Amino acid sequence: MSFIMSHAAIRIPFALTLLVLFWGAAFLAVLRIRNAEGRIKNIITLSVAFSSFLLIEIMIDLNKMRAGKEAVYVSRLADTLPLWSMFIILLVLTGGLILLTADHLRYRKSHISNVSIKEGIDLLEAGIAIYTHKGIPVVINPVMERIGEKAFGENPHGDEGLFKKLLSFDKDVIELGDDAFYSYRKHELMIDGVKCIEFIFDDVSEEYRTTGLLKEKNERLERMNGQLKELNATIDSFVIENEILNAKVMVHDKLGQALLATQQYLLNEGKEDAQRITELLDMWKENISFMNNDPGGEEDDELIALIEAASDVGVGLIFNGAGITKESFDMIFGREGEIRHIAVTAMHECMTNTLRHAGGDEVYVKAIRDKQGVILTITNNGSNKTERVTEKGGLKSLRSMVEKYGGTMQITATDGFMLKISLPVSF
Repeated sequence: MSFIMSHAAIRIPFALTLLVLFWGAAFLAVLRIRNAEGRIKNIITLSVAFSSFLLIEIMIDLNKMRAGKEAVYVSRLADTLPLWSMFIILLVLTGGLILLTADHLRYRKSHISNVSIKEGIDLLEAGIAIYTHKGIPVVINPVMERIGEKAFGENPHGDEGLFKKLLSFDKDVIELGDDAFYSYRKHELMIDGVKCIEFIFDDVSEEYRTTGLLKEKNERLERMNGQLKELNATIDSFVIENEILNAKVMVHDKLGQALLATQQYLLNEGKEDAQRITELLDMWKENISFMNNDPGGEEDDELIALIEAASDVGVGLIFNGAGITKESFDMIFGREGEIRHIAVTAMHECMTNTLRHAGGDEVYVKAIRDKQGVILTITNNGSNKTERVTEKGGLKSLRSMVEKYGGTMQITATDGFMLKISLPVSF
């Protein structure tokens, strides 16, 4: 050591190297302690820094001794060490610092440091604030700072004002203006054994904008639906008026024909033959019958036509275990109304399908009426069995008619065809 202190060309570079080792090891020790990389590695790094600092102090003490001042025992002992030993010590300290630095770089690549976590929290679009249960801030990111100032008028890093307002905040969403919305939630957690409370404000501005657009579209669709309903009512009125007009035109034409024929007969002074008189009488009877037609007769004719058609094609209609009659049918479905029309239509469709697809000659109809409504079940003695019946044509129209009335319709065909219709009725 005395040789180094005696030659400035060696002493100065040696001292500069020790300074670099000291500050490098001290800085590395601070980084390791902040990242909690391990107690042993931290002690080794501090040892390198302490050893470098000790050698610097020894050199300063030896320099004072050269000036005639008293040096400490450690400095006098180091002055007796040979030159090669000092270079070995310097080499060990330098190599140790290099290895510790490389180990620190590897650790940073494979671990998330506290600094990285803080940087990540600061980059989040959500506002995050963590306080101890006493109101001391632990983590507050920039978004939370902006929320605290704009929404609550408090400095997050100030006193407990913001903490108290966050604790008492009971809304799910907060608006900051400029179409910025944040949802609010909080929960408790433990950090190093300390009870903390975390407040989180998630950015839900995009969801709110989407909800607003959907609301506008729904309102527009509701307006369109109302317009369509008005149009449908107009169409129904138009169809009814058109049917009435057609009926009036028919009456007018038939009456006109009868009047012209009668006028011609009278102008000929009754010279027409007996056949012509019979034709005139038939024309007037037809007109009178048309104008006096009973509206309820259509349903009666519809059922009678079905019974006659079944008889013509050789299909037996069994209604509740017996031959179908108008009286037995009216007891269940009444003499008129939509429910009667649906029942007749269903029986007609099943009779047709029995002949076409099932190869049967009997249709079994079971009808039950109670306070809940009417249940109509139709089967046949056909042989067709299938997993699924495709509803088209008559069956599709029948389902539309049933559902429009407010009823339900089921079809099964695995063990033979069965049609079941449930219809609400009022007493």
